[in-house]
Amino acid sequence: MLDLGVCPDSFTFVSVLSLCLELDDARIGKAVHSLACQVLGSDGFNSHLVIGLIDMYSKCRIMELADLVFRTIADGKDVKAWSSMVSGYARCRKIEEAWKLFEVMPNKDLVAWTALIGGCCQSGRYKEALNYFEEMEQAGLRPDVVTIVTVLSACAQLGALCTGNKVHHYVEGNGLLGRNSRINTAIVDIYCKCGCIQTALDVFHGVDDTLKTVDLFNAIIWDLLNMDLVRKQLQYSVRWNC
Repeated sequence: MLDLGVCPDSFTFVSVLSLCLELDDARIGKAVHSLACQVLGSDGFNSHLVIGLIDMYSKCRIMELADLVFRTIADGKDVKAWSSMVSGYARCRKIEEAWKLFEVMPNKDLVAWTALIGGCCQSGRYKEALNYFEEMEQAGLRPDVVTIVTVLSACAQLGALCTGNKVHHYVEGNGLLGRNSRINTAIVDIYCKCGCIQTALDVFHGVDDTLKTVDLFNAIIWDLLNMDLVRKQLQYSVRWNC
């Protein structure tokens, strides 16, 4: 395209940046950014291109450049740009930076909340993840599939059965149970890890056979196997002490 003398516009650059994301190549992404500046000038960057640059830099773990784009080019009132930055910091496990930006974010959407919760989970800060989830609910936002799976993962790691039950009831009440494989697997996993084996089995058997996935079977088999190993270890310990 360039060899033919056809001048790219902002949408062209957005498409090329998406390829850089697929390749996970920040070097090419920087070159595309530089060319966009030359061709469009700073005033020619629309919100799609700004978010594309932020996503590219954040997913390549270069938050310094993502922040530079956000502060010098992005429209500070664009909720997608804010959410992309929060997601980037959370993805890099820079939770404090993500939270500071989130606090001053003018319109906190579900993407930003979920990014913050997910970043805490990835960093092993499960209690904070559940605290943010409660704050999100208090703000009146309804969780989507990604949020639900992330929260259930935190519950499983903490053994937070009460919160897990609440999410389970929410899933049932909204007709999501049995229809989404990721949710099914996450619910089975938390009940197994909390020792509620019969409940886990009930959920497993309640999923239609045509919707049972390898991940769901792996979850129930692996967790039951681990429970059996723990039981055998306890029996061995009792016999040894006797």
